[in-house]
Amino acid sequence: DAFTAETGIAVTVEYLAYADADDKVNSALSAGNAPDLIMEGPERLVANWGANGHMVALNDLVDDTDKKEINAAAMAACTDTDGSIYEYPLVMTAHCMAVNLDAFKAAGADQYLDLETHTWTTEDFFKAVDALYAHFGQTVGAVYCAGQGGDQGTRALVNNLYGGTFTNAEHTAYTWDDPKNVQALEKLRDTNGIEYDASLAGGDKKDTSVFDMDIDAVAPALTMAAAASLSGALDIVDDVMRNNRENEHLTPLFAGIFGAEKDLEGSDNDLMALADRLAAAKKELPRLYAWCGTEDFLYEGNLKAWAHVKKLGFNLLSEESAGDHQWKYWDAKIQDVLRWWLKTDMDLQ
Repeated sequence: DAFTAETGIAVTVEYLAYADADDKVNSALSAGNAPDLIMEGPERLVANWGANGHMVALNDLVDDTDKKEINAAAMAACTDTDGSIYEYPLVMTAHCMAVNLDAFKAAGADQYLDLETHTWTTEDFFKAVDALYAHFGQTVGAVYCAGQGGDQGTRALVNNLYGGTFTNAEHTAYTWDDPKNVQALEKLRDTNGIEYDASLAGGDKKDTSVFDMDIDAVAPALTMAAAASLSGALDIVDDVMRNNRENEHLTPLFAGIFGAEKDLEGSDNDLMALADRLAAAKKELPRLYAWCGTEDFLYEGNLKAWAHVKKLGFNLLSEESAGDHQWKYWDAKIQDVLRWWLKTDMDLQ
């Protein structure tokens, strides 16, 4: 390709599934066949492979300007206890919880939300759960531990309630028996409206958040009221089938995310099938926004999905303009998304 022709360097890319990534990398290390570069989370790169001498420190690549511009918490996560930087941060994500404000207001639970900072205290979180349970009389949320969502999300929920940790400062031992974690788990167990559900796993239809809502059985207290897409893969069935035909090297990646191609249509990963089910349930439909560039390889799939949800009665604002699949277009359009989301015409620059 162009990169190889220009540099003389050939790059072979292998995508690793979350479930077996550790085993594959550890096997490669044992066989003396480690990858030259790896993109992963700091819990593996820094505390595991880096601390065990398998990674090259990148301190000479991180100058003072980088240290000023990169979020301090992100840089700290990429740095081992001896000061070695084993990962150059590319992105930092946060676990967030969305609430259905209408349901909260109906239950009187909105008094426990700080709508200016979009945060709440642990005390107010449980007061809100109590109010929702008292009003709707059904389970409000389910806590689960299977799958990627049950690993990362539940861990964050438990740690954040009372400030517990899951490793020591040196990342050499687990601290799940931290009294603050025990306090959090017992509080979740003893709170009416919260259940532990071993049948759920990250990737199941109920995996919209760790603290989750069964939209078929309980009050819609913590479900999305709106959603936006910028160059999204909205027709995922066609997109996966096309990629499997045209880019066979990506087939294991898509199989690890979505399962077998034959099972994708009509599944919980099929957004148009989900739209069908939501419309058939006669529930309040969320507001939707979508933009796609006319030169984007996902453009035709977007047109198909837009027409489908509009026919179902969804309130979709769809926009298109010249552009392909690049960040520069999304960075510009996110301003429109925020104005649409907040129902404002203010300048958000």
